[in-house]
Amino acid sequence: MIRTSRSPVLLLVAGLIGLSAYAVVTRPGSPAAQMSDAVRGVWVGVCLGLETLAVILLRRARGGSAA
Repeated sequence: MIRTSRSPVLLLVAGLIGLSAYAVVTRPGSPAAQMSDAVRGVWVGVCLGLETLAVILLRRARGGSAA
C-alpha cells in the first residue's frame, strides 16, 4: 500500500468546502451577495487552485506524471 501525506487530501477538502461556502454565502438576499467581482474571482480562484495543487500532489505521491 502506498503511503501518502494527508496534506493533499486536506487541500482538496479545503477547496471543496470553499466552493460550497461560496454558493451558500453569495445566494440572493444574503448581505455578502454585495461583494465585488474581484473578491468573488479571488475566492473561486483560490479554491480551484487548492484543488488543482492537491490533485498534482496526489498524482506525484502515487508515481504518476504530474503533467
